[in-house]
Amino acid sequence: MKYTNSMFLANVDYVRKQKGEKVGELEKAVEVSTGYFARLSKNPETMPGAEVLIKIALHYGVPIDCLLLYSYSTYTEEEKILSDYIEKIISWTMNGWIKWEKTDRVMAMRQPEINSLFPHRMPVYQNGMTYMCELKDGSKTKITPISSGGGGEIVWWGYELTVYDSSTQKWLPICATDLVSDMMQMRLKNLYMTVGLKESQFSVDGDTKDFITRFLAQENKGENND
Repeated sequence: MKYTNSMFLANVDYVRKQKGEKVGELEKAVEVSTGYFARLSKNPETMPGAEVLIKIALHYGVPIDCLLLYSYSTYTEEEKILSDYIEKIISWTMNGWIKWEKTDRVMAMRQPEINSLFPHRMPVYQNGMTYMCELKDGSKTKITPISSGGGGEIVWWGYELTVYDSSTQKWLPICATDLVSDMMQMRLKNLYMTVGLKESQFSVDGDTKDFITRFLAQENKGENND
């Protein structure tokens, strides 16, 4: 299958205009030469390099796969709101501004069945680690891996994203894999993978780090004296 850069360029152009940024400003921000995007448009089979993709994705806070595979111009107003919310949570997670906690882990398709807030067409079951975090306003966000199937086989798997509104003290549905577009499905997957990666990173407290630093300094001093 032959890919062209038309989807990528259309998405970059759409997001750039949404941000109120000129082409020259984007080229400067991602450190490419003037006229870079114009040259790409004249060579449809030329795809942007990995470094350029990463810089654009970070600059606009959007996933690389969404830039390449899905059309931003087809976003509904609701999807834009949901996307902005998810991307904000991802950004806060990556910067360490919010801490996620494991609530429970279930590795089974049949048990337990979730009393879901979403209008799924089939019963859904928790199938993996659920994560939850508390935000500055007192609200909480929870992402749960789910699956659904029949006859002992998984038909589909994905995620539910819910939020606890501290003002009303109610859990509210945000979005679920089987009820949103392909692009939003990818956003949910990216959020879950980001949380899982960040949560699994090992860290030591300040006192422990100070001890290790002093110990290594003493050992290095002794080796140099020898």
